[in-house]
Amino acid sequence: MGRYAALFVYTASYEQNKYANSYLTEVLRISDEIGIRDAFNEDQLKMLYGPNSDADKSAVLIKAYLKATEQMYSEEKALLVSYMVLGGWIQGMKLSYEICGDHLQYQNVSLSLYDQTYSFYNCVRLLEETKDQMDTPMVLMDKLEIIRPDIESLVKTRGDIGKELFESLKAKTLMLEKEINSLD
Repeated sequence: MGRYAALFVYTASYEQNKYANSYLTEVLRISDEIGIRDAFNEDQLKMLYGPNSDADKSAVLIKAYLKATEQMYSEEKALLVSYMVLGGWIQGMKLSYEICGDHLQYQNVSLSLYDQTYSFYNCVRLLEETKDQMDTPMVLMDKLEIIRPDIESLVKTRGDIGKELFESLKAKTLMLEKEINSLD
């Protein structure tokens, strides 16, 4: 679900409305399947790719995320939240590292990559908080070790990302995605 949510956000951000609508439909379908459909306001999410250019899309996204997270935590679905955040982070990393390689010289690109990559620690923290619920978070934590050394190297750069480190993170993100998908 996190993967589709990340794809929805990216396509909505780049005004790829046909794809955004398709990904939103998939997010809502999955949320129905896992019993969390009430956590998402479809009309609110459609504002992210709607024609209203005055809409504060960042605020809409944050509000939707906070509502969903609050509802899911209140329903004791913290483990599910952790999985969704991790899936979204991996998909976002994959997309960013596929797109941004030729633009590292631009500070706004390299700092955005830095911020996104740094979110690794949020994923780890969420998984650590749910490790008592099941063994799966610990299996995922072991899989995250694939990418940890490069994450730590990138954090030390403070956003001055070299091509070699970028390529290594790109490759390890793909490897991490395959490792986690193999758990299904």
